Amino acid sequence: MDTQAPDFIPLSVDDGLPAKRSKQKEKARRKHSKTSTGRDKNEVKIVEFPWMERSSYSKIPILELHQEILDFWKYMQPTKEEAALRQNFVDRVEQVVHELWPRAEVKVFGSFHTDLYLPTSDIDMVIFGDWPVAPLQTLERSLKKANIPDKTEVIAHARVPIVKFRDKVSNIWMDVSFNLPSGPEDSVNVKRWKKEHKSLEPLVIVLKQFLLQRGLNEPFTGGIGSYAVFLLVMSFLQRRSITCSSPNLGVLLIEFFELYGLHFNYSNVGISTSRIWRNKSQRDIICIENPRDPSQDVTGNAFQTTAIREAFRNAYYILTSNVHEYLPGDYQPPHSILGQIIQIDPDTESYVQTPNPWIGLQEALVGHPPWPGWQIS
Repeated sequence: MDTQAPDFIPLSVDDGLPAKRSKQKEKARRKHSKTSTGRDKNEVKIVEFPWMERSSYSKIPILELHQEILDFWKYMQPTKEEAALRQNFVDRVEQVVHELWPRAEVKVFGSFHTDLYLPTSDIDMVIFGDWPVAPLQTLERSLKKANIPDKTEVIAHARVPIVKFRDKVSNIWMDVSFNLPSGPEDSVNVKRWKKEHKSLEPLVIVLKQFLLQRGLNEPFTGGIGSYAVFLLVMSFLQRRSITCSSPNLGVLLIEFFELYGLHFNYSNVGISTSRIWRNKSQRDIICIENPRDPSQDVTGNAFQTTAIREAFRNAYYILTSNVHEYLPGDYQPPHSILGQIIQIDPDTESYVQTPNPWIGLQEALVGHPPWPGWQIS
């Protein structure tokens, strides 16, 4: 006998009783999904929602959403091969830097350093040394001479001048700046807060993908970057009273979208992890205080705030319409609740499903193996 769903949305995942997905819903998922045969001939893989790998999900919608968020987070975790190839990319660039400037200090920061990166995320590196002017062009020329990038761009007139380039081997982008201590210092806070708030990492990964697929994740195009997303979630969790040990991530995601999509007053209030912060600019844009330096707004100039708020608002309405306790009798459940707002683009899927998808990889890594005995099978 099926257990009746509770007449409330539980914050704790232990407050509801998970049950097997109904046969009708499972058939609908299989019917409307592309399939591929795995080792088991009876195994069907749903590639539109590749994170859905459980044999059964709760038929209580808000608990299913929680389960999907956990599965999405797990799906986006870097493989051993991916992490090693990224580290190999860093090592090759660091070798070029030390050949140029033997006394230079190289540090990696950002999402790669804090393990909050998506499969397609770039790598942030900073070089410390004694130069009157950041030697952007010198580094670019040396990287090309070492045959590392296939695309390069020197961005000299930005707030933070960088050399931006893409690795021939991994297709991963890297941004290199000079004498900028703030990045590594910010990463220290991120790692500490990750340990204190277990809900932080899954929500950040979902929201980063959410903004990425809408083109709202790049600060230079008016979006908000990885660190800003992290602080946005951190500020939300600090002000959310959570007493249970296993909070329902579906509830938290919906409440996040509700706060920043419907209610937050961006014109007058800034976002902070330590205090109530007034938005002195009086402009209707997201302002996020840097915990390390309260005078700094980490968003820079998020002129796409209206689009970001609209995306959050739409996501709130979409999710609540699928998890409401009073759903109409003729309601047809979606194949994936999280899939109503999140999709996996082909580039991300290729990174996740194919550990070594790059042409000429073995030749390119001669003398620089990611680990002892490594080779392409």
